[in-house]
Amino acid sequence: MEVPRPWIGGVRLPGWNPFDGRSETARKIAVSLVLGAVTFALTQVFRTNDTLSIGASVFASGVVLVIQFLLSVERQLERVRSDVDGQLNLVAARMASAVGASTEAARLFGAVDSSAVARGNVEELVRNIARMPINTVHPLTALADEELGRLSRFFRELSEGGELFYDGENRDWLLALARKARTSICATSSMVSGESGRSWADDGLWNSDLGQRYLECQRDAARRGVVVRRVFILQAEDQLADPGFQDLLAHQRDLGFDVRVLPPRKRHLVPKSALFGFAIFDDVASYETTFLVRTGAETRSTVITTRLVVNRDRVRNRVRGFHDLWANADETGARVS
Repeated sequence: MEVPRPWIGGVRLPGWNPFDGRSETARKIAVSLVLGAVTFALTQVFRTNDTLSIGASVFASGVVLVIQFLLSVERQLERVRSDVDGQLNLVAARMASAVGASTEAARLFGAVDSSAVARGNVEELVRNIARMPINTVHPLTALADEELGRLSRFFRELSEGGELFYDGENRDWLLALARKARTSICATSSMVSGESGRSWADDGLWNSDLGQRYLECQRDAARRGVVVRRVFILQAEDQLADPGFQDLLAHQRDLGFDVRVLPPRKRHLVPKSALFGFAIFDDVASYETTFLVRTGAETRSTVITTRLVVNRDRVRNRVRGFHDLWANADETGARVS
């Protein structure tokens, strides 16, 4: 906004600005000169000689000029001190925030050291997050935030020792548990029959990409000494004679698995709570799936929910149920002709 310029004798002073440093100096000089002129006029009234009048007016002008200068310097110093105090407070606040963040980070990493998770993995996660450019476009940042939230919820539920749920089949959980198993993998499999008389084990899981990868992980586990046991739960007695099912049994035995079959006539010997698909890893985690059965020319099913049970009491119940299955299941060492 333009500052109005004063009028003197009907003429506007060009370039005059009371907030400009040069105008401020001119104002001080003008005030000093005016006061000097007033002093000179007063000395003339009292009929003082010219030398004394001039000296008095010069002295008064100088005093006023010095006073104005000192006042201006004081104002400038006050302004500088205020600015410096503001900057110091800002720096102190930022340092305190940085120190607090560092302390919190140190505390969190100290807590990680006392947890079961490897610190190196946590450091790598943080390092990779920090490498994301700040100008990353929205869909990618939204995806990253969603994955971090999912990971955070996973660790919260895992640490609370309850159950974790996933919509659909979570192949990452299944494969990771099989790869990291140390002592045992105890699983059940269900046989499904279609109207054509054909049977599928686990709804065709073993012929899928996931099934093949799962078998590879179990095979590697068996090679390093992990006991792999599987009980196939039959819906009909004649399913045992199915050539495809016999090939599946032989293949899994060749991979080093202990395989048994529970025929329908023995289903009443085991708890109903054990007659569904689940896999127990190292007797500490139970991977369970819920199916939606579709009936048509061929009866097929779809996994709608995956549940990972880590509660100790519930896992113990699953372990006891599997032991009942295993004790009542039949060994199948030879092909049925």
